[in-house]
Amino acid sequence: MLNTRSIKILSSPLAIARVLGSPYDPERIELFEKLFVQLKQEEFANRPERNNRNPEFKNLAFFEAYFSNYIEGTIFEIEEAKKIIETATPLPTRDEDSHDILATYSIVSNQEEMKTIPGSADELLGILQYRHKLLLAARTSKYPGKFKDRNNRAGETHFVDYTLVKGTLVKGFDYYHALVHPFAKAAFIMFMISEVHPFLDGNGRISRIMMNAEFVTRNQTRIIIPAVFREDYLLTLRKLSRDKQPESYIKMLDKAHKFSETIVGSMNFMQDLLEKSNVFKEPTDAKLKIF
Repeated sequence: MLNTRSIKILSSPLAIARVLGSPYDPERIELFEKLFVQLKQEEFANRPERNNRNPEFKNLAFFEAYFSNYIEGTIFEIEEAKKIIETATPLPTRDEDSHDILATYSIVSNQEEMKTIPGSADELLGILQYRHKLLLAARTSKYPGKFKDRNNRAGETHFVDYTLVKGTLVKGFDYYHALVHPFAKAAFIMFMISEVHPFLDGNGRISRIMMNAEFVTRNQTRIIIPAVFREDYLLTLRKLSRDKQPESYIKMLDKAHKFSETIVGSMNFMQDLLEKSNVFKEPTDAKLKIF
C-alpha cells in the first residue's frame, strides 16, 4: 500500500483500490448492492410522460423545482416562486434562496440537459460537477462544481468520507449501469448520490435531478416529492441508510411516481390538482391523495 512492492501481493479489493488511487467506502458499496439486488428482483410500472412538450414540460418543471427546494427548507409561497421564475429576478430580501429556485428550474426545465445521463463512471463525475456548478452558482462559499473537501453529516448520519467520494461513486456506478428499467436506475442513482453526499450543499437537489434525468431520457413520468410527502421520503431514505432495508424506500418512490403521473396539463390545472391532493400541506396536517 506504500507502493514499495507489486500490487499483485494485495488480496483486499479495498487495498488495491487505495493503491490505484480510487479508495471507496466498503459499507456503502455493500448497501448499494442490497438496493441493487432488490431492484433487480422487482417489476415496475411503465408510466409514459404526458408532459413531454412545452409548455407542459416546463409547467411540471416549475413544481419539480419548487418542491425539490421545499424539501431542503427553501420555502416560498407558490405565487412568490412563480414570480421569481416568470421574471427571472430574485426577491430582494432573499437573493440566494431565489437563485436556488431559478437554478433548479433552469436545469429541470431544459429537456436536452435532462436527457443527459452517464454512460461511464467518468461521465457520472463530470455530470454531477457540471450540474452542481449551475445549481450552486449563487452560493460561492459552497464551492459550486467541486466535491467536498471536508466531511458532512445530517444529525447522527455521517456521509461518505470526503477522501472516498470519487471512489465510492465510481464503484457504485457499476451497479447503476447494470440496471435496465428506468425506475430502477432512477431509484438507485438518487439514493447513491444522497448517501454519498459528494458536495458541501445541494446534495438532495442534485440527487433528485439525476433521478428525473433517467425518466426524461426514457420518456417516463418524472417524480415530484411534494411537501405533504416529505416525511415519507426522508424517513424511508433514512431507513435504507441505517437499517439497510430497501423495500420501504422503493415502495415510497413508486407511490410518488404513481402520484406524479396524474399531474398533467396547464399550470392552473396542475395547481388545482395539487391543491386537491393536499401537496402544499404539512405532513402532520394531511395525507397525500392520488386521484
